[in-house]
Amino acid sequence: MPIKVLHTSDWHLGKRLFKYERLEEQVQFLDWLYQHITKNQIDILIVAGDIFDVPSPPNNALKVFYDFIARLGELGSVQTVLITGNHDSATLFDAPKLLFETHNCHIYNRLDADLSKLEYYFEKDNQKIGIKLLPYFRNYELQNHLVDSKDDEDQKVKKFFQKFLNKWKQEPDIKILVGHHVFGNYELSGSEHAIYLSGVDHIPLNWVTPHFDYVALGHIHKKQALSKDPGVIYTGSPIPMRFSESNNKYISEIKIESNNLSYDFVKIPIFKKLIQLKTKQKTYKEDIEDLLLSSCNNSETTLLEVMVQLEGPQTGIVTDIREMLKYTSIEMISFIPSFNTQEEKSTSYQDVRSLNIMDLFDRYYYDKFGEETVPREMKECFTSLLNEVKNEDT
Repeated sequence: MPIKVLHTSDWHLGKRLFKYERLEEQVQFLDWLYQHITKNQIDILIVAGDIFDVPSPPNNALKVFYDFIARLGELGSVQTVLITGNHDSATLFDAPKLLFETHNCHIYNRLDADLSKLEYYFEKDNQKIGIKLLPYFRNYELQNHLVDSKDDEDQKVKKFFQKFLNKWKQEPDIKILVGHHVFGNYELSGSEHAIYLSGVDHIPLNWVTPHFDYVALGHIHKKQALSKDPGVIYTGSPIPMRFSESNNKYISEIKIESNNLSYDFVKIPIFKKLIQLKTKQKTYKEDIEDLLLSSCNNSETTLLEVMVQLEGPQTGIVTDIREMLKYTSIEMISFIPSFNTQEEKSTSYQDVRSLNIMDLFDRYYYDKFGEETVPREMKECFTSLLNEVKNEDT
């Protein structure tokens, strides 16, 4: 019998999109995930960080997570292995750790002083899987593991990874790394927070690929394979976190048979579609009508962001759009106006470095509103803020 593993990440339970709560969609995803696990006889569920959206999640998000872990625990046949991400609070998971263990849920929430504790083993039919766990950690935690030497910071970090990745308490047949950091030449979706390691802006793939059969990553919300053999995979978030993200989301299903590992992506159903409509002042009504025609058979609520390029100040557009959507399943929750500029101004990196902060503010105002002169009141407010910052630094 093959060993089956699911890899997912970045649930961000409790997430809001502006004022719109996303928990209903997240519950639907977890229900779907539970059904997929039971139907396909999954042995291990890997969650690569960012379980919650904020360090102190709301009670309803906590309940959704606890209920899901309890449901999986009742199956008795599934092991859940999860790490915390940069949105999670490591201390939040300290108290329920032992309770979760009784539900076959194994939590790794910090860079332990004893690195051997960041390993999980699973055996089935004479096949042993070893999983290294690398939860999100901050620079001060990493510093405790760096060798005191004359090496530069990059070399110190590299030596830490060599030590962490190469040493196992038990030698497994198949090796998997789970991490919540930025690896290789990743591509951002736009809704992630930047994270760095002691000056290292990403972990090079050649630090990890020689040592593992699969690398299960979290943090980046867009599905991508940084390497195919071995698979170095960001599965992405299970629902789009912003309008700029694709509605197509995935989990990765791993099969281990005769000590050979293969994987494939499984598409997650769309529980609530996000649409970003880019339009112009003269055509926004026609574009909304086209959108309504293309969505006329959809009874599910669709969330809409409208980006309108204006030729000049105009009132009533938001009211018009809301009226057009009044009796439809489409709900506009974001409206972003922008202004045409008669003449495009490009600024090189060298130009930017030569400008002082007031010049940069003038340039930003022009790019944003297409007007050469910043209103006096706004400039005075900006100057006042600058002075406050200077006073705090002295």
